Amino acid sequence: MIAGGRSPDPVAVRRVYDHVASKYRHAAEVAREIERRLHTRLAYLDIAPTRILDIGSGTGDYLRVLQKRYPRADVMGVDLSWGMLQQSEPRRWWQKRAILVQSDAKALPFADGSFDLITSNLMLFFAPDIKAVFAEVNRVLAPGGALLFSTLGPQSFQSLGAVLRGSEPDVDYIDFPDMHDVGDAMVAAGLAQPVLDSDAITLQYSTVPAMLEEVIACGGLNLARARRRGLTSPSRRETLQAAFVRQGVQSIDLEVVQGHAWKGAPRSSAGVPASTLPERYIPLKKMLSK
Repeated sequence: MIAGGRSPDPVAVRRVYDHVASKYRHAAEVAREIERRLHTRLAYLDIAPTRILDIGSGTGDYLRVLQKRYPRADVMGVDLSWGMLQQSEPRRWWQKRAILVQSDAKALPFADGSFDLITSNLMLFFAPDIKAVFAEVNRVLAPGGALLFSTLGPQSFQSLGAVLRGSEPDVDYIDFPDMHDVGDAMVAAGLAQPVLDSDAITLQYSTVPAMLEEVIACGGLNLARARRRGLTSPSRRETLQAAFVRQGVQSIDLEVVQGHAWKGAPRSSAGVPASTLPERYIPLKKMLSK
């Protein structure tokens, strides 16, 4: 768990992603690249799931990939942002078997043992308490079920963060959990046989404005509880942009942590079977017609 003002604020996360939802798919090439790397790990798990949950499903792109890989499976997506869920395309064939649910990852509205496979791409670093999320994952996994995820480690955004802190030393940005802390949280939550590794990715941009535009369109970093409140003024944005140009920072460094684990010791909590969701958890085609 990340303590203090540098921990993520779930309310801010939801509001920001509601706001950027319409632009996210076009700007999130980084997320898609990490998603592709994550997807290659599925071959090592050697499972044939019939019930799949993607946590932090966003605009639904990975749901489509999962449905294509497992055409007989029922696929569900969970996201904190209603705006992101609404951006899923309503006419894709895979959505006939897909349901989307707006929910907090640390309080999933499903019964114990509901899913054979749970995936999550770049969501965990927005969770104030990753142990609570892992505990929920362990609870709703069926015996023999697996978790596959990616997140960002503390070496992410180092150059960008140094410029931001130099320009605005009074502003707090979220901390990213260390890979070893993530592993400890998995074990503490009861997940079995955790395996983690990390990769370094450097993203080079043609211009500073292009770099900042993608960061903003993907949610930005100013989502900590002790963040500066209010909108970024044009003058402040120009000042920040000038600082990046002056210091020659035109790239973003990411530490991508990927991992998987298996269903551990049973954990019981209230929930509903995925097949009997109440009316407010409705098929995507109905949700988008409202």
